[in-house]
Amino acid sequence: MFKNLLKVALRNMRKKWLFATINIVGLTVGIACFFLIVVNVRDEFSYDKFIPNGNRIYRVALERIYPTNRIFYAVIPYSIGDAIVSDVPEVERMTRVFGGGGNNAVALQYQDKAFEEKKFLFVEPGFFRFFSIPFVQGNPDSAFSTPNSLVLTRTTARKYFGNENPIGKFLTTPQGPFLVSGVCEDLPKNSHLEFDLVANQEIIGLKNQPNYISFSVHTYVMLPKGVSPKAVEARMPALVEKYAAGPIQAQTGQSFQAYAAAGNGYHYFLQPLPSIHLHSNLENEIKPNGNISYVYVLMAIAAFLIIIACINFMNLATARSTARAREVGIRKIAGTSRKSLISQFLFESLLTSLISVVAAVVLARFLLPVFNQLLRKELDLHLLRDPFQLGLLAAIWIVVGILAGLYPAFVLSSFQPIAVLKGRFTTSKRGVRMRDALVVLQFVISIVCIAMTILVYRQLEFMRAKDLGFKPASVVVVDQVFALRDRGPTFRQEVERLPGVVSAAGSNTIVSGGFYAGEMFQTETDPEVKTTRGMVIDEDFIRTLGLTVVQGRGFSREFNEARNVLINEKAMRELGWPNPVGMKIKRIGGDDEVRGDYTIVGVVKDFHYNSLRSPVNSFIYFGYDRAGRVYGSLHVRIKPENARATVAAIENLWKSFGVKESFKYDFLQDRLDAMYGNEKTSGRVFTLFSILAILIACVGLFGLSSYVAEMRTKEIGIRKILGSTSSKIVVLLSREFALLVLLALLIALPIAYYAMSRWLQTFAFRTTVAFWIFLAAGAAALAIEQATISFQALKAARTNPADALRFE
Repeated sequence: MFKNLLKVALRNMRKKWLFATINIVGLTVGIACFFLIVVNVRDEFSYDKFIPNGNRIYRVALERIYPTNRIFYAVIPYSIGDAIVSDVPEVERMTRVFGGGGNNAVALQYQDKAFEEKKFLFVEPGFFRFFSIPFVQGNPDSAFSTPNSLVLTRTTARKYFGNENPIGKFLTTPQGPFLVSGVCEDLPKNSHLEFDLVANQEIIGLKNQPNYISFSVHTYVMLPKGVSPKAVEARMPALVEKYAAGPIQAQTGQSFQAYAAAGNGYHYFLQPLPSIHLHSNLENEIKPNGNISYVYVLMAIAAFLIIIACINFMNLATARSTARAREVGIRKIAGTSRKSLISQFLFESLLTSLISVVAAVVLARFLLPVFNQLLRKELDLHLLRDPFQLGLLAAIWIVVGILAGLYPAFVLSSFQPIAVLKGRFTTSKRGVRMRDALVVLQFVISIVCIAMTILVYRQLEFMRAKDLGFKPASVVVVDQVFALRDRGPTFRQEVERLPGVVSAAGSNTIVSGGFYAGEMFQTETDPEVKTTRGMVIDEDFIRTLGLTVVQGRGFSREFNEARNVLINEKAMRELGWPNPVGMKIKRIGGDDEVRGDYTIVGVVKDFHYNSLRSPVNSFIYFGYDRAGRVYGSLHVRIKPENARATVAAIENLWKSFGVKESFKYDFLQDRLDAMYGNEKTSGRVFTLFSILAILIACVGLFGLSSYVAEMRTKEIGIRKILGSTSSKIVVLLSREFALLVLLALLIALPIAYYAMSRWLQTFAFRTTVAFWIFLAAGAAALAIEQATISFQALKAARTNPADALRFE
């Protein structure tokens, strides 16, 4: 039985090798892409699933409510963790993590080996037990017996010490030596946590002074089985009032009740550990997280690709129904049952699917490096070691084989043998309508993909061209200038003397995407506490970055600017002062040196200090004192010509100052571009898979048009004898497919518009959904369809009429 099924299937594939090849190519590409995308989606959903008891671990996050806005933080005040342990009985264990984000690097050295480490965390002694991170050397319970203890990952230990035993050795830093007390296993990539080195949190002195209102640490809690996180969240308001009310009143001069009535608040909530990667995009994440929206997009693309490939299979199978009708009629007269015929056709479909799956595995391995580069990942295929991947391929084989072959099998097996053998069989109108509907569906998917690709790139171009309120081109950002301490201003002066430098300016953080401290203040006319963000800049910052002063003046060396501030236009509007220059604000919070009255000396045009996904909020610029200033970063505007030589000169100057930290710099424009990494990845993904979707659809269309042209060979011959030209025949054959694409465009319009509008809602500043995008997508699909059809139509039109009339 099996042998006969196989023999007939192979004979049919050999006889109609073109259609078999088209089916296999379409399915191979569709299955390969579907398989790679599913492997990636599985990786996205696997984050932190490897941690034992991870389903009972939650991160305590904060929604900080201000009178005019709300900001969500991944970090919370240090002492809130202690309050949770003492006052919330539902919490079983707690641990805190300080650092992450890669903003500040630490220079470490062992003998002649020196590295700059960005993935450096400060944790509590219970950290390793809490997250069940295994140790290779040392004991997790005693790893932090001294304040300067340091635990390395296996890879980091090998980098510094090779095959030596690292325990008891010292790594030196500009701040002092660290004693290596343990080596733990590398953390898997699929974790929201990220570190190469872990130091004792005690060394930074967070617990020396209670803190209930300043945000500094990531705090995690473990709940007993069966305890809902809602039970913990319900206790947090009372906990805030108990512990934070005093510090708030001390800083603001208001009672906690008045402070809350003015629109301020601390709303703590718990984030399940496995959901952080895809569902959390808060301020101060340990590392950039994924985005569930992009995962859904990838899942939709995977479904689209395999659906299009299956549609090709079904279309070609039903289109060939006339050619196989005689075969079915003879088989039925010979006594073959309909059940046997269905088995035969399903077997052929499963065989085609199996060949495609095997070919898809080979193609997926070939495409994997490109796919990893596209998504910036390190995925791997472990077919023999991973039951999921092997099971996925088996499921794809069976599901695709049955789904793609089921409809054709029932259609072909339903032919009436008498009608077929008398020559009265014609393709049913229902079958033609079915094929047309499937072609329309293919092009609906393709047009939506093309339109989304155009929109993503349009939004990226919009963000690049948007006036950010400053001029990032040709600006080099030098990090870690704080290592120079009070020599920072001297370094800035020496940098400005270099031939390729236009100007240089110091600040406490970078101009875009930096860490901007929260500031609280009151005004002379309104006792309500207002909140904003701020940074400290020197006198050359406005000029170097190309910011615009719209009222008053910028900072100047002629004045001691320590008690002067600049505000942006948004802050001016929130204050309700049309002419705020000369007005005073009272800074609240911080130590005695920063509290008190500040005078507004100028208003700066709004600039986008964060991503264009976020609106521009109020902002304050503080000035440096005349003496003792310590810069965090240096912004250097250089001449575009010989930029590399200028950067090298700055690096040589850095080395001449004798600091141990390595020279670290970026072009500001590159940093801005990096903010939109997800959008760039989306653009590349949409482009690639839109091309593949169109390619698969056109492969099927090529086969379908070839078959249609073949079935109308005799008609074409007669038309040519009656005087029809080749061009008219091409128009005749391609017209019906063009109408299908136009119908697909009409259906795709509302779908694409909805999807595009939803995606744009994630940006505070965004482009528009222009109508020309749909026209361009439709025109592209139509042009590709016409190119595919015209090839076959022209080939048929050039057929010798005499040969056409002899066609059987």
